[in-house]
Amino acid sequence: MPEEITENVEMPNVIGMDIQEAKKILKELGLEIEINGEGEIVTQQLPKKGIQVNTHTKVIIYTN
Repeated sequence: MPEEITENVEMPNVIGMDIQEAKKILKELGLEIEINGEGEIVTQQLPKKGIQVNTHTKVIIYTN
């Protein structure tokens, strides 16, 4: 089975974005997404913006 190639990417700030826009940006960077909450606007994120993460890292976003 081939190994997945990972790259380092800088975690963007998606706080304040609508959930669909945030998902699009994170997926374009090759990040996995877990959504907590039922709202439409991102209120928190882990990892925080500016941190270097590997592609395929799970990003947890919280909504209002």
